[in-house]
Amino acid sequence: MYKLKIKEFRVNAGYSQAYMASLLNMSKSYYSDLENCKYPIKLSTLCKIAKIFNVHSSDLFMCEHELSE
Repeated sequence: MYKLKIKEFRVNAGYSQAYMASLLNMSKSYYSDLENCKYPIKLSTLCKIAKIFNVHSSDLFMCEHELSE
């Protein structure tokens, strides 16, 4: 099982959901749904988000052992 850490990166960068949505050319509501894992995220979108934060795409995932902490 996994969870995305997109919100954590966004908040640490001081970005709003609206700003992220505009960078990704999507609606704020759809971005919010992605952040809350309501939909599966496309690999291309994941790569764009990783590029925005200058991290590897794998850094955006919280692994099972992190979830249990």
